[in-house]
Amino acid sequence: MMTVQTMSKSLNESLASEQPPNSDTDPASLNGTYSSSEREPLASHGPKRKPGITYAAQDKLPKLPIPDLEDTCRKYKAVLAPLQNHREQEDTAAAVEDFLKSDGPELQARLRKYATGKTSYIEQFWYDSYLNFDNSVVLNLNPFFLLEDDPTPARNNQVTRAASLVISSLCFVRAVRKEELPPDTLKGTPLCMYQYSRLFSTARIPTENGCQIAQDSGSRHIVVLCKGQFYWFDVLDDNSDIIMTEKDLAVNLQVIVDDAEQTPIQEAAKGALGVLSTENRKVWAGLRDVLTRDRDSNNAECLSIVDSALFVLCLDYTEPRTGAELCGNMLCGTSEVVKGIQIGTCTNRWYDKMQIIVCKNGSAGINFEHTGVDGHTVLRMASDVYTDTILRFAKSINGQAPSLWTSTSPDPSKRDPESFGDVSTIPHKLEWDMLPELSTALRFAETRLADLIQQNEFEILEFAGYGKNFITSMGFSPDAFVQMAFQAAYYGLYGRVESTYEPAMTKFFLHGRTEAIRAATLESTNFVKAFWADNSPQQKVDALKRATQKHTALTKECAKGLGQDRHLFALYCVWQRAVDEEGAEAVSSNGYSSPVEGSTSDMGVTSQRSGSISPSPPRSPSKTKEKHTSTSPAHKPPLQQIPSLFADPGYDRLNTTILSTSNCGNPALRHFGFGPSSADGFGIGYIIKDDSISVCISSKHRQTKRFVDSLEAYFAEMKRLLRSVKKGEGAGRSRVRESEGERRAGKGKVIKADGHGVSGYAPEGGDEAPTEEDEDEGLGGYGFFDAGMLLQALKASQEEKERPSGKAVGDARRAIGKKLRLREASDTLGGSSRALREETFEANPPVSQESKSAKKKKAKSGATAKETTVQSNVETEAGKPTSETPTNGIDGSYESPYMKELYKSIRNVKKKLNATQRVDSIIAENPDQSLDQLLEARKINQDQKAQAQKKPALQASLAQLEEQIAQYKQFDEDYQKRLATEKAALETSHKEELDKVKEASTSAAKAEAAKESKDNLLVLSKFLRAAAAKRQGGDETSPENRAFEGALLLVYGGEAAAVAAMESLIQGSDEKVPTVDQVPSEYSYKQVRDLAFEYAPYAAEEAWAEDVAQSEPAPPPAEEPSTEVGTDPTVAHAGLTELNTSDEPTSNGVSQHVDTPTVPDASNIDAGAANAAAADPNWEVKLSASAESVPDGWVEVARDPAETDTGTAATPAGMTGTQSWAEDVPAEPQRNSAPSEAAPAPSAGSDGFNEVRRGRGPRPQGDNRGGGRGRGGYRGDRGGEGGYRGRGGGYRGDRGGGEGGYRGRGRGGRGGRGRGDAPS
Repeated sequence: MMTVQTMSKSLNESLASEQPPNSDTDPASLNGTYSSSEREPLASHGPKRKPGITYAAQDKLPKLPIPDLEDTCRKYKAVLAPLQNHREQEDTAAAVEDFLKSDGPELQARLRKYATGKTSYIEQFWYDSYLNFDNSVVLNLNPFFLLEDDPTPARNNQVTRAASLVISSLCFVRAVRKEELPPDTLKGTPLCMYQYSRLFSTARIPTENGCQIAQDSGSRHIVVLCKGQFYWFDVLDDNSDIIMTEKDLAVNLQVIVDDAEQTPIQEAAKGALGVLSTENRKVWAGLRDVLTRDRDSNNAECLSIVDSALFVLCLDYTEPRTGAELCGNMLCGTSEVVKGIQIGTCTNRWYDKMQIIVCKNGSAGINFEHTGVDGHTVLRMASDVYTDTILRFAKSINGQAPSLWTSTSPDPSKRDPESFGDVSTIPHKLEWDMLPELSTALRFAETRLADLIQQNEFEILEFAGYGKNFITSMGFSPDAFVQMAFQAAYYGLYGRVESTYEPAMTKFFLHGRTEAIRAATLESTNFVKAFWADNSPQQKVDALKRATQKHTALTKECAKGLGQDRHLFALYCVWQRAVDEEGAEAVSSNGYSSPVEGSTSDMGVTSQRSGSISPSPPRSPSKTKEKHTSTSPAHKPPLQQIPSLFADPGYDRLNTTILSTSNCGNPALRHFGFGPSSADGFGIGYIIKDDSISVCISSKHRQTKRFVDSLEAYFAEMKRLLRSVKKGEGAGRSRVRESEGERRAGKGKVIKADGHGVSGYAPEGGDEAPTEEDEDEGLGGYGFFDAGMLLQALKASQEEKERPSGKAVGDARRAIGKKLRLREASDTLGGSSRALREETFEANPPVSQESKSAKKKKAKSGATAKETTVQSNVETEAGKPTSETPTNGIDGSYESPYMKELYKSIRNVKKKLNATQRVDSIIAENPDQSLDQLLEARKINQDQKAQAQKKPALQASLAQLEEQIAQYKQFDEDYQKRLATEKAALETSHKEELDKVKEASTSAAKAEAAKESKDNLLVLSKFLRAAAAKRQGGDETSPENRAFEGALLLVYGGEAAAVAAMESLIQGSDEKVPTVDQVPSEYSYKQVRDLAFEYAPYAAEEAWAEDVAQSEPAPPPAEEPSTEVGTDPTVAHAGLTELNTSDEPTSNGVSQHVDTPTVPDASNIDAGAANAAAADPNWEVKLSASAESVPDGWVEVARDPAETDTGTAATPAGMTGTQSWAEDVPAEPQRNSAPSEAAPAPSAGSDGFNEVRRGRGPRPQGDNRGGGRGRGGYRGDRGGEGGYRGRGGGYRGDRGGGEGGYRGRGRGGRGGRGRGDAPS
């Protein structure tokens, strides 16, 4: 096992004091080498600075102001106005008024007192909201940046891109540590730089009492993750100078990649401890105790190296194909389970630190721990890193190219090695001791992480139609313009306005973070309604102008620290602190604490939390990914009454963010994003570039793709509207194009991209002027909101609001019909929300309104029946095809989500009504007193008064819900009966048709199978034909013929290999055909098959055969003997023996150019069969002395003594088996032999052999005339009593003798006839 180098500063040792009381670890023994100055927590005190430019303006920055209480309450009511109906607004106004008269002033005074001497009144509460978050940080806290590809193509592979990014990041680290990084400014105003001191070498450490942030300010190494395996090496010296060149670093990374490849990914996944950082924080805290409890284990030291690293570099082995997959990979990794093992990139992460992630193809991004830094800070780092890679490439071309840094590290290649100090630049692999507890925990953590990843989806929009330049040319703020796009797209999908969050940077102030911009305003609501209604382009643009101006004003207020969210959150935290600590104002010390001015005390990560504020589980922190979550209380504190403003339902609604948005980016980034902040919300990160807009949207499978499509359609439609309004002004064009437009106005025809002409002149350089037929096309499928429908819906919405709240909505319900209409939901249940409802349901009817818990449950289960039904029904009305939607089963096994929600709503309403029984009894006892009088008399409290006021609305809601259930049950009963009847009728009417279709399908399948079988046999037949022809007339040494011979040997093998060979031929395999010597030939089975198809040998064969027949007399007939004699295989196959007359060296008695045929048993032919003859002395070739005198290359074959000579009717020795000619090893051709003289005709006493023409193949005259007829030689051998016609021998097959033979046909050259004895 590799020993990990001991670090001079152990982060684990500093955390040892956090061990639980029962821990065996002695905190005192572990705290000696990690000083408090090295463990300085974020915000414990300002950085100890030497003179430098980075923090030069810190002391001059003002503190974040505490807003006026009345202003905050006024803004609170204003941001809630578009989200509430009239009655809810009255309730909120009453709650705010009570708050200003009672608890508000006291809490404001407490907050001012608490903030005295602090750098920021909100800082500590803000840190606590992050660090007390117990759920997984994945998809909840950590955002990501996706960098643009490296502009230098040579760096766009994994190792070189990673090395380049690491070098540039180290340059940024050096500039921060040496305080040479120029400070951020905005229009000349310096911004707070405090977050940069906490950007690197920090780690989020979980404990039983919440998380802590620790930092090793002297860290010199990085950690590299590859396939879940951990490696580390030093990259800086003690002076923060870089000690490795980019080339050296690339070598290290390549070594790491190669080493990681040695371990199968399934095995590596079993030890990928990075997955544990995705666990619940309390669970992760317990697992860290397991890692550090054993003094003899390497785990504690390994954990210390990871925690104290400058950052983590993740080298992924995957190459995401799409932008959405890339974004998902950067945010949470991929989940891929193979054989029960997780091998996705989600195992290659460590989420408690900043991570630089590089994919196999060089795509890179950053995932960062968000507690101590906001997106603006990491954006500066990402931008400088990307810029430095370009400038370093430029410097390699021109040494005079500028540098981004004030100073640079000395060239490591020119430094004295001793000057580096005690460093280790060789990669080390961290070897964890996988205890049983860790293995089990790793398994469970991975399955939970896989669930979390699968619950979320990502979609991107890279809109290239226009960007900041066009928007500003039209007179709009780019950010406000895009925010209104989100409002309009969401309203177009759901018909309502929801709580929207956008962060505003407050770094103008000391330790400033963010303030919440609430983009949903009355002006934005008016705009989206005007946009979707039948209004003129001018009216829509005017409404947009008012909405964007309001948004811009809000942004400026929030940037000045004068928003309402942070102030209210601080007041709530002060109230909770007063409750928890009886007014004490101690500061929590969980790693982040708001420093007292001038304080130099070190709270340290080892200090215990004391009186910490726990505002709300995140939902609480708003993130500069930046997603806001609720700051409402998670649990009601042990006080009689919570301040009325925080008890107001509007406070919870405001902080339940549906559209969590953030604008953070520049040209260095391709995308930026984060996860949704609520179960039924969207997480939207966007970047506005000069000529494009990039958007990354995430949700828990809530119509994300449709939202993206709607957004894109809105951008295109708004461009059309702006152009139509600005047509006469030529806005956004250069003077040249403007003058050109004036000359061309009204002339000619503009050609669209699809080639169709559109009348009129299009402004903006050639884009077509929109016509009526284009309007719906630009709305992405939402042209059905025509002049009448949405306008009527908006009017109906207004009328609905004016109705008495106690009247049930169902009283105004129209008669059942197929027409779709927009209805206003009940004020009590849904506020101003609207839903499309089809009253003749084709599936489960949509829920008209839902509680927040119902929405969350629906989002988690993935139930989107409402939107699916609405869209399908709308498309049907517009004449578009729609797919079938699932319906309730006839057997009643399916329970409608609609019914579930109705019953749940009834239970909730009844529960609220039951809660009023107490106040009802008090009112009954005091019939002559009003609620206000009872409240003044202290007979009821404020909550009871609110309950009494809401009771009529609750009763009306209950009646409405019960009516809906009754109607649904009646509809469901009728529908099920109709469905059962229709189903039975369909089954009866279509049974015969289905049977015919089934029969026809079966017949077609059988015919196709038969045709395929015949085609396969045809392929095999053509191959055999071509092979035989090639063997008789081809060059036996050519690669082509050798391939055919090898294939024949395999096909005639009679074993499984023969079947495989035939399949390879038929299918056209690319596998090389082995020769008879078992050496791969130059031809594949496919090539052999194709050659066989192309070959047409019949003409050549017949001509040669006729020539042979004319030149040679037929052998005399032989008398048939009366005795049955077996056929000697030597005789039967003698025609296949080709002899070489040249005096060439022999091997085992056989010329090297003569391959002697072999006759092993037919049942066991193997690869060595071709050489069997060489070992058999009976098969030794003996050339006739007169061989050279035989004319035309013919030779005489000597008679074997074992045979009996009976004239022309030779009786060969009995044989025990037969052998195909294809099993013989073909002879090498005789290239230079001289022509021979003609051979004499065989005598009557010959041995039955005939002359064989060398290079032509065997040509026997035949065996016996008798019981059967056969074709020998080139047509086949003859013989066999009681036989039948067969094709064998020659190049098509030998003729086998014996009774009970078979009939077949073989094709070769035309052979002679032979007479012989019938076989026994």
